[in-house]
Amino acid sequence: MDKEVEETMASYEEGHFADDEAKELEMAKLRLQAQGKMFSQKQEWVELINEIASYRVLKMPRILQALMYLLGMEREEICEPNTNLFDWKRAKA
Repeated sequence: MDKEVEETMASYEEGHFADDEAKELEMAKLRLQAQGKMFSQKQEWVELINEIASYRVLKMPRILQALMYLLGMEREEICEPNTNLFDWKRAKA
C-alpha cells in the first residue's frame, strides 16, 4: 500500500505542492483511499457491515458513517439532505 502511495506521489511534477503541509495532506488522502479500497475488497468486512445494517439499535453513528465512506458511499446516500447528519434509514437502503 505504501509503495502505491509513494509511486503516485513520485508521479506528481516538481513544485506541484505549495508546501510540505500540502504534500503531507495529499499523502494522507492517498493512504486513506488505499485503505478504503483494501477494506471494501475484503469480503469478511463487507459481510460485517451488512450484518450491522440488520441491527435495530444505532449506538455509534459517526463510526458507521466513516465506515460507509470508506466503502465508497457518497454523503448524499447516507446523510440527511444538505447536512452531515447520518440518516440510518437512508444508509440501510
